[in-house]
Amino acid sequence: MSAADGPTARAVRIAVRAVPASGWAVLVATHLVGALVAVDAPPLLRVPAVLAWTLFAPGHPWARLLHLRDRGDALTAALAVSLAAAAVVAGLLALAGAWHAPTAFGLLAVLAAAGVLAPAVRAGASAPRPVPVPVAVPGGDPR
Repeated sequence: MSAADGPTARAVRIAVRAVPASGWAVLVATHLVGALVAVDAPPLLRVPAVLAWTLFAPGHPWARLLHLRDRGDALTAALAVSLAAAAVVAGLLALAGAWHAPTAFGLLAVLAAAGVLAPAVRAGASAPRPVPVPVAVPGGDPR
């Protein structure tokens, strides 16, 4: 058994499969919008992308954890969580006197990534663990 086939690799494969396609879409969108912010893209391109991302991406993974059946309810929950997160991040940065838009984007991106990875962490934590086998020690108790 190589290290690539060990319990850790198996847990990682289980965790990666636990992330839904929409979670990967949020991560890709986060990187694309982050690139637009980093390269200081023209405002006609950057502003709508950041606005759409801010309204949807931070809350979408967390809304999925609610397992809402109706897509309208899920969209509303994603919008509500995203707006609440943006308001809290902006308010805390403003109160701290540290307002900087790329910092706010970075904090919201971390929140979105945490929401995407939450099911993967749960799936990895519930991955099968190797069972210890008792070994007889000569002249001692079996352990």
